[in-house]
Amino acid sequence: MLRKGQVVVDVDWTRVARVAKSMGDEQNLLLLKTKGRPAGAVLDDAVPVDNGEGLANGGWFAGPAGWMLFIEGSEAQMKPWIAELADRLAAAGIEGILTGARTVGPPSWARTHDLMWGASLNAVVGYEPVDGYRRLQGWGCGKDVLERAVGHGIDWMCAQGGQAMANVNLQANFWVDPESAKAILAGQAATNDVSLSWSYQQQRQEVRAVDISSPGQVTLSSRAASVGWQEIVAELRATLISAPLQHVSVAMVSHLSWSDYLMTQSPATAFFARHAYNRNPDRWQEFTLDPCGIQILTDQHLARANDLTAWDTTRLDERHYLLEAKDLHPWYAQPLRQTETVDPDLLAQSRADFGDMILTYRLADDLNLA
Repeated sequence: MLRKGQVVVDVDWTRVARVAKSMGDEQNLLLLKTKGRPAGAVLDDAVPVDNGEGLANGGWFAGPAGWMLFIEGSEAQMKPWIAELADRLAAAGIEGILTGARTVGPPSWARTHDLMWGASLNAVVGYEPVDGYRRLQGWGCGKDVLERAVGHGIDWMCAQGGQAMANVNLQANFWVDPESAKAILAGQAATNDVSLSWSYQQQRQEVRAVDISSPGQVTLSSRAASVGWQEIVAELRATLISAPLQHVSVAMVSHLSWSDYLMTQSPATAFFARHAYNRNPDRWQEFTLDPCGIQILTDQHLARANDLTAWDTTRLDERHYLLEAKDLHPWYAQPLRQTETVDPDLLAQSRADFGDMILTYRLADDLNLA
């Protein structure tokens, strides 16, 4: 317990240690519980000054139960740093408890097999990498684009009133408000290969997820027990169109996520050169992976097509088009796992229609992209 006059800031070391353990012992998510709502600037000033060897922190953000602060460092660094933080908060006139945020799991109604692991419908968006892009860990499409992509994803995730849950470093989950989910997701996606967030909407019996992967992949997923496929597809179609299109290379409504397309070896991914596609995000604006019932493509994609007369084509802006099958039922009505595909005859004809805008193994070899 630290005191400055009558002002007290307690540190709940037990919960702090419990959260650190759940996050791998070198990260923590602190929660400041106070009677009032301190100003963010006051809290920022209370953070110990970084002398170049201090604890890494992501800055304060507003969570549903109070202000939160993500920190990263060794156990030997964390304890004295947290004690100093509590001391400085007390000196600033703040009274309350500094503790660890409560880790959570999915609500009980969402733990059915189909909602946790069943087939999903996804909006899959690929963003353009920055000029001179080299494959490094984390987001490769620029900070401004990351913030827009994350904001677009979380807004969709919470649009139906779902309660947001943020995942920290693939190790622990926390209930947060939408703005906090954006801050956590963007902060992690900037440096990590994968960053995740979920929402749970009990009335719709729906679990939504936002998955940000390097270098510029976003998957918006929906699993719903009481919402029909037509409604989910319409919502995913609408969110594709509302994405920041000026930065989008390719987008689809699909049974597969980006991970399913690029990281999973299965019969469903045998037709296209998934590894070459993953290694060359600067070519996404001219190649796609496989046909879907709904996709956003560029004029460069369409220039490679064989025959799109059987598809509905709508111009969205100066270089993007919405390409849709005239009948969406055979594409989306039947839930499919990642190893399954739509009707083989439909898929074969659609691949023939798309022609050389699919990055096949032959094209990858011809263009030295393999």
